[in-house]
Amino acid sequence: MINPQKHTKAKPAGRLDFFRALFLFGLANCPLFYLNAAAYLPARPGGLLESAYLYAAFLSHFLLLALLLAGVSCLVYLIARLRAPAAVSAVLLFSLAQAYVFVDVRVWSHFRFHVDGEVLRSMLNPGYWDSMHFSARDTIFTVAAVLALTAFQAVGLRLLYRAAERRKFPWRLSRRPAVLAVLGLAVLLALGEKITYGVADLYGMEEIAAHSRILPFYQPIVFSRGRREIFDPPAEAARKLDRLRESRRLDLPRPGYRRRELPRPHNVVVLLMEGVRADMFAPETMPNLVRFGRGAITGQNHYSAGNTTRNGVFGLFYSLPGNYWQLHLGSERRPLLFDRLLENDYEFKVMSSTRLTYPEFDRTLFAELPYEIEDRFPGDDAAERDANQVDEFVGWLSTRADERPFFAFLFLDSPHAFYFFPEEFARFTPYADSVSFISTNLRRERDGIFNRYRNSVFWLDHLLGEALKALEENGRMEDTVILVTSDHGEEFWETGYYGHNSAYTDYQVRVPFVLHIPGRHPREIEEKTSHFDFVPTLLRALGDENPVELYSVGNDLAAAPGSDFLVLSGWSDYGLVTPRIKARFRPGRRLRFCRGVTDLEDRPVEDGELVREELSRYLLPALELMTRFLD
Repeated sequence: MINPQKHTKAKPAGRLDFFRALFLFGLANCPLFYLNAAAYLPARPGGLLESAYLYAAFLSHFLLLALLLAGVSCLVYLIARLRAPAAVSAVLLFSLAQAYVFVDVRVWSHFRFHVDGEVLRSMLNPGYWDSMHFSARDTIFTVAAVLALTAFQAVGLRLLYRAAERRKFPWRLSRRPAVLAVLGLAVLLALGEKITYGVADLYGMEEIAAHSRILPFYQPIVFSRGRREIFDPPAEAARKLDRLRESRRLDLPRPGYRRRELPRPHNVVVLLMEGVRADMFAPETMPNLVRFGRGAITGQNHYSAGNTTRNGVFGLFYSLPGNYWQLHLGSERRPLLFDRLLENDYEFKVMSSTRLTYPEFDRTLFAELPYEIEDRFPGDDAAERDANQVDEFVGWLSTRADERPFFAFLFLDSPHAFYFFPEEFARFTPYADSVSFISTNLRRERDGIFNRYRNSVFWLDHLLGEALKALEENGRMEDTVILVTSDHGEEFWETGYYGHNSAYTDYQVRVPFVLHIPGRHPREIEEKTSHFDFVPTLLRALGDENPVELYSVGNDLAAAPGSDFLVLSGWSDYGLVTPRIKARFRPGRRLRFCRGVTDLEDRPVEDGELVREELSRYLLPALELMTRFLD
């Protein structure tokens, strides 16, 4: 590291040399940023204007970042007046920034979102790492790369300081004319690309606006006044947006709801699968579930409540869109469904192969539940933990002597990336031996990764078969409601995305839905159904006669199967699914529509009149659902 000269204050000439070294250090990091971040750039950015904007934004974004970090290091030096603290801060700041770009560019390349504040907060939750699986090889490589990068940065800063002291190359780049030239270039690039974005956004030039999402923490200039939206919301929408933004309390259930004893207290078993998309419900991948589905109610066009675990499971048990999540988390309030079951003396058996601290289901779904949550099953991977979980359920079911009705919840995690299964269940070959997120182009291995996923689903179906067999052998089919479904889907580049949490494509939000209700005839529901329909359907099956709209945005599938439209939820936006389009939007002080409206088969919609017709008909009803239970 830099010689601190025994922590004596630096002489004026030495101070200027160190400032120059810090400036040169920032410039030297620029090429490293560009090389590190190259995978952000698409292979075909578009036409001349789109390419010019993208490359100008790319160059200015990381040049300004390097200058900012160098400036912060100079500020530390001015405050401390010692080279050692400033040198350490510079090395750590640039090493952390380079490490962040190394990670984020891979997250973006694979999943099309960035490691932002929400993701970083999630990483502080121990349960987050249960669902993030990294191979030992990837972990060792990443740690070694970070250590090597830090050492490289330290050596580089020392060499640049020596060069500045001895007036050797590249010290001339730190003289006033060069510094002013670099700053001027940075300002010109930034102004040019941001004004270009603002004009493009104003006139609805999606090709340019879409590129702004490529860079992490990118801050565009937006000319809000006069901006051409794909749809101009009515005045009533603004009032609902104010309520959505300002409400801090729930009005749930609505006045008039009556808590009477449930006259048909069937047992309830929910077998929740992680990341199983709708087209996996087929004889070759899920023969046991298909066989069970022939005697049950199946949703042939069924949607989860969102494209993430949090929103999918929240919608399933609360029967509400994801905007209600934070209010329930803040008050640690469990679902009305579970309150009703506890009021009717149900026993609970809650199990999961991944910890229920992330998402915070221990503080929402199962908050203050007077039963133990079992989410620490042994096993080296999700496949083994799933097997042990099902064994626990089978054993508990066969030895249970309690005559009370019960609610059992199993969350099975094998199909979560990296897609785990025993070797003997490798039906689909060739399959990838592992999934390495170190690569920035997993798409080249698409077929092998997809087969690995299908094998994990095939293994999961075997476990479902064991659980369903135990229910049948213990005589529970006649007194137990059984639901088998998934939290969300999983995409493998069919529309350009991988995984989930990045779009509202059918591959990410449509899931299997198989519901067995004692005494109900099997049937296939062709209409659009969703996770929001489960709670009202279940409560009606148990004998609750309260109007559904007092506690739910869904429908009783026995009375009114199908929904005209749905409001699905993601990390930071919502998806409105109408009979003809899918549109993404972000509520705030004003409603912002994300570019890229698609039809129901996820193909781009160019017909602006069609989009306006659908939004004019369904936007206000969608906002009504999002505000119905706000006080």
